[in-house]
Amino acid sequence: MTTFEEKKDHATRIVCVLEGFQKSRGKLAELRRCVSGPDPRNSVHAHRFVVPLLPKKCSEDEERAYYMAVALWANHDTHCVPGVTLACALANAVARDPNASRRVERRFSNTIDSHIDDLMYHLKDLITLTDGGIDWAALIMDICSWSREDKGVQHRWAREFWRRRSTVETEDDSAVEAAVS
Repeated sequence: MTTFEEKKDHATRIVCVLEGFQKSRGKLAELRRCVSGPDPRNSVHAHRFVVPLLPKKCSEDEERAYYMAVALWANHDTHCVPGVTLACALANAVARDPNASRRVERRFSNTIDSHIDDLMYHLKDLITLTDGGIDWAALIMDICSWSREDKGVQHRWAREFWRRRSTVETEDDSAVEAAVS
């Protein structure tokens, strides 16, 4: 059995390898071509990139998570910012552009309510809405745990997103009140 820390270390190593791909435009272009589609595991050409990244003992959910993460990373060329989860990055994007609030909240809600089979489609959309980088290792870990019965990842994402949103709205209300007084 792999411990949480071992999984986290492995996810971090994968991110380091992916960041190395940024230095090779040819490799990055090839990776993008071979991981398009709803399930990147179906691309025969993706295997040469992803299989070497897989841990020796890997569940089906973990394997799916690694393929998804590589595909998402290849198609979104964002950098890794440790500690900035996707939910926090989306809340930050809404704080910077309040006009995007409804669109982001709708897509976010659809994502946290989605089945693992549809997750790739939803995550592609969400990541495009972020302004900066995200913690790719955390995203890998979250995708690995997406199918758990307790829906712990989805609950945590909801807390992170709406708690951050309410904090930003409270700060904005206080600033308006101070300006009016």
